[in-house]
Amino acid sequence: MIAKVIIGGFAALALLVGMLVLRGRIRLYTRGVRTTGKVVDGHTRTEPRPGAPPRRTHAPVIEVLDTSTNERFTFRSSFASSATKIEIGQQVPVRYVPGDHDLAEIDRLAPMWFLPVGTLGFSGLMFWVLTRT
Repeated sequence: MIAKVIIGGFAALALLVGMLVLRGRIRLYTRGVRTTGKVVDGHTRTEPRPGAPPRRTHAPVIEVLDTSTNERFTFRSSFASSATKIEIGQQVPVRYVPGDHDLAEIDRLAPMWFLPVGTLGFSGLMFWVLTRT
């Protein structure tokens, strides 16, 4: 019984996060402006692994010019990968909502849709496990 409550809690949390991120991505996709940004930095996270080399994931930090306010802003991509090599100065396609710099992302398939699809898939899997036990 306690296991079902724990699994249900994780499933509900994943569903909530997935829906909130999906809502933001849909807003970004429908109201966002497409432009090009420049990689100005990178955020590297190191995770120790016992008996193995540490795993490093890299998320690029992008600078974009908001054409509505003529201001430059930076954001860190929500998509980090161990296979991604961050090249400072590289131009990348970006989508952002003018005036709301919290809603910005690299305009490619994985950075835009991996998080919402992954969390919703995880919650679906957890709810499926609940129905099987």
